[in-house]
Amino acid sequence: MVDRSTAAVLGIGTMVLTLTSGKTLTLKSVKHIPSIFKNLVSGSLLCDAGMRLDFQDGKTIMSYMKMCFGNAYRTDVIYKISTTVPTLVINEISTSA
Repeated sequence: MVDRSTAAVLGIGTMVLTLTSGKTLTLKSVKHIPSIFKNLVSGSLLCDAGMRLDFQDGKTIMSYMKMCFGNAYRTDVIYKISTTVPTLVINEISTSA
């Protein structure tokens, strides 16, 4: 974090994001950290999974296999993915503090 503090991982699971386009994006090995109030998604990991990210004019167009998948919009220095409320399924509980 900015102040170099650490935060405990409560669990690891799968998160399903329903985009405003109606498509779903399933994120695996998501770390659940209750003390962090924002959900962060790595663009490089999305690209590693085959997603294409095109940054232009304050928005990001996300596509997969040449089909438009959804958009993210720039707010200050980050891009926010347009989603409904995410569903989190914790598959593994962390035993380390």
